[in-house]
Amino acid sequence: MTMTTTLDPVPTAVAAEHGGVAALLDELDAALGRVVAAFESGGLQRESDDALLEVLRRVEAHRNRLALLDHAMVDEVQVRELGLRLMLRHTKGLLMRVLRIPAGEARARVEAAELLRRRTDLNGAPLVSRRPAVAAAQRDGAVSAAQVRVLAECLSDLEWAGLDPDQVAEVETALVADARVFGPAELRTVTEQVTDLLIPDATPPRDDLIRERRCLALHPTRDGSYRLSGLLTAGAGATMWAVLSPLAAPRPEGPEGPDRRSSAQRWHDALADAGDRLLRSGDLPDSGGTPATIIATITIDDLLNRTGHATTADGVRLSAAELLTLASEADLIPAFLSSHGAVLDLGRSRRIANRTLTHALYARDGGCTFPGCEHPAPWCERHHILDWAQGGATALHNMTLLCGYHHREFAAHGWTCRMGPHQLPEWIPPPHVDPQRTPITNHRLVKKK
Repeated sequence: MTMTTTLDPVPTAVAAEHGGVAALLDELDAALGRVVAAFESGGLQRESDDALLEVLRRVEAHRNRLALLDHAMVDEVQVRELGLRLMLRHTKGLLMRVLRIPAGEARARVEAAELLRRRTDLNGAPLVSRRPAVAAAQRDGAVSAAQVRVLAECLSDLEWAGLDPDQVAEVETALVADARVFGPAELRTVTEQVTDLLIPDATPPRDDLIRERRCLALHPTRDGSYRLSGLLTAGAGATMWAVLSPLAAPRPEGPEGPDRRSSAQRWHDALADAGDRLLRSGDLPDSGGTPATIIATITIDDLLNRTGHATTADGVRLSAAELLTLASEADLIPAFLSSHGAVLDLGRSRRIANRTLTHALYARDGGCTFPGCEHPAPWCERHHILDWAQGGATALHNMTLLCGYHHREFAAHGWTCRMGPHQLPEWIPPPHVDPQRTPITNHRLVKKK
């Protein structure tokens, strides 16, 4: 049966009596303005401790109830197919454009509306929402949007596993009672215990559910960094653990210095190392008919001075230093621009050491040449001692091997590299490590002197 949705008939009647929803919002604006003015003028200071706590609870309840307006608005947008009017494929995209909210928030609002909205059939007869107990609690302002997401995920898991609808309804009622006591984090612990109890780990439905919910998202942020989130299947998670765990082991900052990175930072760097190795392997599939290639646009002055930013073809901003580091490992084509933005030249990816030169580096260096580092050659990147942008040659006498961590971090910690008198790379420590700045050769190369 085809269904439409609406809010309670009582609010609808009230809206008509007051001249429509716009008039009600005018009243809300006025009332909220008075409340804000009272708060900002010191009204809270005149309240007792108990009264202030009650204000906190009531404000939060009002904030929770505002989600009901989201549900109604999202539903009406979908009924009218306003996304098509704006040439957007779905309601999520419309919310992102009109409200300027991130994709995750827009998706959550659409999913909550589908789950909790009040419905009617074509004859106007009321139908319960898919999650009536959760919807009632939100209508009272007792649960937040974050708690609703936790509850919805758990109840969906139970349905997926084939539990009887009456049993799911009983669990919903019990969990809503817990949500009135626990915050989202504690509530998630409770729901995980319920799921583990009612869905044994070994049952195929649980495996199917995990496969259905598998996801990975990489979101660029305004400052040029990325935020990673997702859910991996057991097999994918085990594979990633096996790949990243050895790369995330502590590494010396100097010959005897400890690794000052946190565990989270080491795992981040391990993921970067794994990506670098995949780029070097040449096993990535073609993109648009050409091998996996990064085309970056940068002014020639910024490249030479290591200032400013380069912009890749997909809009990612890279600092000049990051660009030069990446160029040693990926097929990167720099497009040099004049100060006015005109293309001066489309360079070739000649910064990269070819296979023969790489083998020579493997034979000479044997691995990372930073003092104290034990990483073997296949785990390393190729580094120009005299920077490529400054005229340094892609040749054996101007290159050495560095693991991903030391390649990224040595300059920030004040270390420099030079080719020693025996044509072996030497590392010069910063003054705070050695005031005399005596060159150090990796133990692996000492016997070759």
